[in-house]
Amino acid sequence: MLPSVPVQSPCVTHVSPTGPGAPAPRLRMHARSGAESALCH
Repeated sequence: MLPSVPVQSPCVTHVSPTGPGAPAPRLRMHARSGAESALCH
């Protein structure tokens, strides 16, 4: 398992299933956590 795959997976799964409408609110939650935001970026 490549280290870059698990990091990108969560970000893609959040945006893919939700669509262009949901990613916005979810991104706010990630920003609050800080740790998750770093993983997404």
